[in-house]
Amino acid sequence: MNLRPPGYEPGELPDCSTPRRGKHCTTLGPAIYHAAVLLAVWIALAVYLAVVAYGLLRAVTRGLNTMRAMRRLNRGLAERLVTLNAATAAAERKAAAASEGTAQLTSALERLQRSLAELQVLRGAAAEAAAVPASVRNLIPRK
Repeated sequence: MNLRPPGYEPGELPDCSTPRRGKHCTTLGPAIYHAAVLLAVWIALAVYLAVVAYGLLRAVTRGLNTMRAMRRLNRGLAERLVTLNAATAAAERKAAAASEGTAQLTSALERLQRSLAELQVLRGAAAEAAAVPASVRNLIPRK
């Protein structure tokens, strides 16, 4: 004889009326559950690696572009420095010529001042010479 009370329905087998839910009891089964979790982990790892690879590729690309820009800048600066050096040398030559011209100008100015002094003396002598005939004319009587 069965000493257990009947379940929810008469004639039900023992322990079949209570649903069991624990960590080992899933609808998928333990192997399928672990496979799904493992697949999600692998997908997350693949996405992470793809993002890291993209970041590295982007950093390398920007680094190469920066290096190329620096090389162009270096070449441009070298060309401009050569041009600036030539312009500086030309300015130095012109400054030397100007200082040489200043010395010549100073000597010419001194000669001009001596000539002007001589001219003043000659003008004074010419004025005196012109005054003599006028004084002689005043001595001669007029009609």
